[in-house]
Amino acid sequence: MSAAPRRAHPPTPGVLYIECRKRAGEPSEYLLSFGGNKDGVGAFYLAKVAGFDLLTTLLRKLGVTGPEIATALHVLMTEPSHKIPNVLLTQAMLHELGL
Repeated sequence: MSAAPRRAHPPTPGVLYIECRKRAGEPSEYLLSFGGNKDGVGAFYLAKVAGFDLLTTLLRKLGVTGPEIATALHVLMTEPSHKIPNVLLTQAMLHELGL
């Protein structure tokens, strides 16, 4: 008998958490995680990138809109973290990014 085909689960909206780690003389590092709406409960690590350019590229690949990216970059210039609500991640997106 062959295995039954897997059904694709619809994406569930969650919060994309971005934490900025600044280091003297080096581009800032950004840690991204994804999870529930309450205090990061259930969040799981997605990626780490250095600099605004790589962060912007990754956010685009994750389906974050231009205005949301602009807001995130603006906030992260002065704050150590930012949350982007209602992000939809699919298994295909995660697979494409090697996550």
